[in-house]
Amino acid sequence: MPDVATLSERILLHQPKAATQAWAATALVLGEGPVGPSVLMIRRLSRDGDPWSGDMALPGGKVDQTDSSVEAAAARETAEEVGVHVGTPLNRLDDLESNRFTSRIATAVFTVDGTPRLTPEPGEVAEAVWLPVADLADPTSRTWHRYGGIVPFRSITVGDYMIWGLTHRILTHFFSVTGLD
Repeated sequence: MPDVATLSERILLHQPKAATQAWAATALVLGEGPVGPSVLMIRRLSRDGDPWSGDMALPGGKVDQTDSSVEAAAARETAEEVGVHVGTPLNRLDDLESNRFTSRIATAVFTVDGTPRLTPEPGEVAEAVWLPVADLADPTSRTWHRYGGIVPFRSITVGDYMIWGLTHRILTHFFSVTGLD
């Protein structure tokens, strides 16, 4: 498994397909953990009416008018949701369209020293964890999830954490860009 520095070099070479405007931004935050590179993930708070209630996700949210860029929005949301302050982003991944809603989501990639302590915002985040990239990219972690028991979706399962939907698509794109697919 490449280290964070090698993954960063690969991210820097990527030429993202980015839209002029995104409705939401996520942060893919890489830190060098005890078993190698890790990705900061959150479990969204469970609440009625939230289509992603209780799902695993990357930190992120809507781009506000006060945000100078989608990267700034991703950094702000990361600080608000888990108390981690990220610096300048390395690059962006390709923007993705949400399958559920008509919206465009931008993903900025950041690195941090080590794996900083996470402080989940109790009004938004049920849990925050660092998941090893090796586990996320492992082909044996690829599973299928049946949303509502009907439609099967590709997913990644690491321990008790199941990642599917848009977050799965973002991670799969990250694996492709960094040569981990």
